Amino acid sequence: MNDWLPSAMDVILSVILSQIAIYGQSVYLHRCLAHHSVTLHPSVCFLFRLSIWLLLGSNPREWVAAHRLHHRHADTEGDPHSPLFEGLFAVTFRGSKLNRAACADRAVVNRLTKDIPSDFVERMPFGRRYGGIALTLIFFSLCTGPLDTFWIYLLAFAQILAGIGIVNGLGHLPGPQVSGHIGRNLRSFALLTAGESLHANHHASPANARLATAKWELDPGWWFISFLRHVKLAEVRRLR
Repeated sequence: MNDWLPSAMDVILSVILSQIAIYGQSVYLHRCLAHHSVTLHPSVCFLFRLSIWLLLGSNPREWVAAHRLHHRHADTEGDPHSPLFEGLFAVTFRGSKLNRAACADRAVVNRLTKDIPSDFVERMPFGRRYGGIALTLIFFSLCTGPLDTFWIYLLAFAQILAGIGIVNGLGHLPGPQVSGHIGRNLRSFALLTAGESLHANHHASPANARLATAKWELDPGWWFISFLRHVKLAEVRRLR
């Protein structure tokens, strides 16, 4: 009976995969591409881009376009993923679909991402959408077997969905704000979300590479950026 349950290694691998995806979104898609608050070495950008393709199937330009629309229309009718309009369930479990709907007009995507060139992975026919995820599933199935692969991806996906629900969902429900700005700081979830749950801080200062503003606030994404900067693989452009 226990043979059907996830092993300790399944859980560990799921945490590793989910955190790679979460850090890829926070450090690369969010702070580097969307807000240009940090510049990453091309090798780091490539590894992040590859990991996002393999684990999430996300298109960086669409992600950035949707995020910039989110800032432009935060919690108003034009926001691609506001829980005040779409509901918490939709934002958490259908966030990718909402982003794709907002980016259905390629002219809008091109206009919002003029500063982000299309890369070779995006242009690969097999690299569109779920090609990377299929490769990852095949790889893990060959290495660990179908059952372990099922648990690894199910648990990793659950953690990623939890992060999305916390940041884009709970982070935009009515509640305490910072200086009247949009969003909420959910400090208890900072370790799970690479610091992205400090959402009110981010909306108060979107260009800041560091999301934590107080000594007791944790921003693991900033810790990772600091490490990359220490080894000359990152340059902080905006810190305010």
